Amino acid sequence: MEFHLDRGFAEGEPHGRLGHFGVDRLQDRAREGYAMMAIWKSRPLGRVAFAASMGLSERRFRTKRTIGTDRPVNLPPDDPLLQDETRTTQAAGATGGFLLPISLGRRWSVAPELRVCFCFTSEGIYGDSLYAQSYSGVRVMWGF
Repeated sequence: MEFHLDRGFAEGEPHGRLGHFGVDRLQDRAREGYAMMAIWKSRPLGRVAFAASMGLSERRFRTKRTIGTDRPVNLPPDDPLLQDETRTTQAAGATGGFLLPISLGRRWSVAPELRVCFCFTSEGIYGDSLYAQSYSGVRVMWGF
């Protein structure tokens, strides 16, 4: 079993979404998250093993929405429909992935990881929706 807390620093590329008056631009910044996972590890082949993880995870994002207009809008500039906004979005769901633990000696190992989460979002700019989120990285582990 594994429980971890982390703080994301990744920043997503701006992407568009059809808004009321044109294409709005969205920018996500990863924030705090946690996961609780079970990990299965194969017997090592030399210094390398294979591992799989599965469990639940949650992450928060700071999302900035910039309103785009592609036609004349008969609204005052301070109208709430034309205001950019920044809000926190939560995404949580089932997660699973693969690790490749490489033994360094004295119970220390390093493991490249690829994980996918099928998340349900609530609150924030995206509203309620379901989407896939992927993580990649390298873990330094002791005792695994």
